[in-house]
Amino acid sequence: MSDLSSIPTDERGVPTISPQEMLSLLDQATDHSSLNTAQQIRDDIRKEIDQLEKQGFRSSDPNEIFREISERKKHRSHLEARLEYWNQVAQAALQTQQSVSEKKEGKNKYTEIDRISLQVLL
Repeated sequence: MSDLSSIPTDERGVPTISPQEMLSLLDQATDHSSLNTAQQIRDDIRKEIDQLEKQGFRSSDPNEIFREISERKKHRSHLEARLEYWNQVAQAALQTQQSVSEKKEGKNKYTEIDRISLQVLL
């Protein structure tokens, strides 16, 4: 996959471009479908959230523990914002795939109707 680090983000690490714009970039930048790429990024963020929850504290000092908890809450909220963004990208990719499938099915149905109409006429 191409490096997505050049995409501008806000202070939480959430890309500032729309999910549709991200789909276009993913389609251009990767060999995989944009849906697969979005799902992989989303899964990676979920893993990072899970690791954050399972992580122990570095100190037994209550003040240090409180500071770590505060940092983790902030980090988790940033991860959740990124996760929400990539959920939107994955949803947009699914909708795009469904739209393409429906158009193909519609063309096939229309072609089938034309074929039957021609048979009736002949």
